[in-house]
Amino acid sequence: MKKTRKISVTSTARVDVPADRLWSVLADEFESISHWASTIPVSGHNDVAAAVVDGAPSVGRSCTIPGFGVTDERFTHFDAARRTFTYSVAATKMPSFVTSVENTWTVRDLGGGRSEATSVATAHVAGLVGALAAPMMRLQLARTLRPTLEDLKVYAETGRVSARKARQTQRARARAA
Repeated sequence: MKKTRKISVTSTARVDVPADRLWSVLADEFESISHWASTIPVSGHNDVAAAVVDGAPSVGRSCTIPGFGVTDERFTHFDAARRTFTYSVAATKMPSFVTSVENTWTVRDLGGGRSEATSVATAHVAGLVGALAAPMMRLQLARTLRPTLEDLKVYAETGRVSARKARQTQRARARAA
C-alpha cells in the first residue's frame, strides 16, 4: 500500500446574513452551486449516487469544473443541527496520484445577523508524483476556495451573483450563440 500525504486548505468568510440563510444557500441549494459560484460553471443532481445520507437534502451533485471535468460529489456526513456537512469528490480528470478528495462546510452563527462559512478542502495524494505535486495542489485548492467564498458572500447578502459570476455567465452565453 502506497503512503499517502494529506493536503488540507481552510478558507473562511464572514457574511452579513443570519446563519440560517447562509446554511440554506450551502446545504438546501447544494445542487445549484453553479447558480452563484464562478468556479463552477455547471452543477446539478448526481444521477450516479443512490444512497442518501441521513438528513441530507439529496444524494449529492455533479459539477463541471474546468481542469477537473465532471465531478461525482456525494454527501458523507450531514448535520443540520450543527450546520456542517462533508462530501466526497471524484472527477473524470482527477490525476491518478490523487487517492481521495473531500470538502467540509461549516456555518457558524456570529450573532447580530452575521455568520461565518468555513470550507476545509482535503485531498490525499500518493507516491512520488503526489509528493511533488502536493504544493501545487494546495495552491490550486486555495485559488478555488477563495473566489467561491467571495461569490458566496455576495450571493447570500444580495440574492444576486457576483460580478465575476455575471461575467462568466455572459461569456458562456456569447460562446453558445
